[in-house]
Amino acid sequence: MSDLNGTFPKSYTWPIRVTSFDADSRRRLKLSAILRYQQEAGELQLRSGGLPYERLYDDGIIFVTSRSRVRIKRWPLMAEELNLTTWHRENRGVQFYRSYQFADGSGQNVIEATTCFVIIDPVTHRLQRPKVFDRYGITIQPTRVPDVKDPEKIIVPTDLPHVDSRVIRYSDVDYNGHLNNTIYADLLGDYLPGGMEHQTISEFSINFTGEALEGEALDIRAGMAGDRAVVTGVGHKGPCFEAEALFVQDQ
Repeated sequence: MSDLNGTFPKSYTWPIRVTSFDADSRRRLKLSAILRYQQEAGELQLRSGGLPYERLYDDGIIFVTSRSRVRIKRWPLMAEELNLTTWHRENRGVQFYRSYQFADGSGQNVIEATTCFVIIDPVTHRLQRPKVFDRYGITIQPTRVPDVKDPEKIIVPTDLPHVDSRVIRYSDVDYNGHLNNTIYADLLGDYLPGGMEHQTISEFSINFTGEALEGEALDIRAGMAGDRAVVTGVGHKGPCFEAEALFVQDQ
C-alpha cells in the first residue's frame, strides 16, 4: 500500500514567466527552455505529492527520458506569463507517458507536448517494469490527451551529411554526469538546416538513444528529409540522439 493516502495531485499547474535568459535573439522561448520547464513541472508534481527525487532514488527508481514531442501553436515571447500544466497520462509496456500544456493569459494552449520515460534502477542501471511505480497509487488519465501526436520512431535518412564534431563540455552535463536531455534541443537548434533565425518551428521531436559523457565528441549529422529537418548525434558507443523538426512559414 502507498503511504500517500490519495493525496497525490492528478495534475499540477505551475505559473511561469519567460525569462530573458530563456529567450532567443528573436525573443522567443528557446527549444531547450521548453524541455527544462517541462522537466521541472514534472518534478514539482512528484514533489508536491510526497515523491521528491531523493525518495524515488532511495526506493530504487530513476526516470529516464526516452522520447519527446512538442507542438508549438504560438511561440511564447520573453516576459510572457504562462501556466504550465502536467499530468501522468498512462503506461504502455515499459513506457510512462507524461503530458504538458502551456496556456497563455487568455487560457489558450500555445504549446502541447508528451514525453515518454522508462524506469531504471539507480544502482544496477537495469530497466524496470512500471509496476514498481504502481505502489504509489498515482492516478493515470489515459483519455486526457494533448493536441499533439505521441512521440514515435524518427526515420533518419542514411545519407545525412556530417556537419560537426561536437565535444561535450562541463556546462552541458547535469547531476547524472552526462549530457542533459534538454541540451539536445539546443543541438537541434544549433545544427538546424537553414538556421533558426529565419525559420519558425511548429513541432519538434527528440529520441534519446544513448548517454554522452563530458569530453566525448558527438558526430553531428544534419539535413532535410522532405519537409522535415533531421539532426542526429553519434558517440563512441553508438547513437545518442535523433531529432526532427517541422516548420510554419514566417510572416
